[in-house]
Amino acid sequence: MFTEFVWVTGTVKLLTDASLALYIVLPLLALIVIGWNVVKRLQADDHEKIKYKENMKTTLFYLVIGMTVNGFITMVLSYFPSS
Repeated sequence: MFTEFVWVTGTVKLLTDASLALYIVLPLLALIVIGWNVVKRLQADDHEKIKYKENMKTTLFYLVIGMTVNGFITMVLSYFPSS
């Protein structure tokens, strides 16, 4: 029905490519941020270590949220025929 329109197939292809890129970019960014926090935590005082530990937990939390949203996008895109 609506999937024959060019703008629909183009949007599906764009979202598919963006979703694939997010599967690669999100974990890499999380790894970089957590690695940076580990290095800073090793150099920090006792009271600053708590801040860096919380930053690492927050990064992992947002990584899980990002990957979950990306999974939902992939699930919705699976209902459209790929051309």
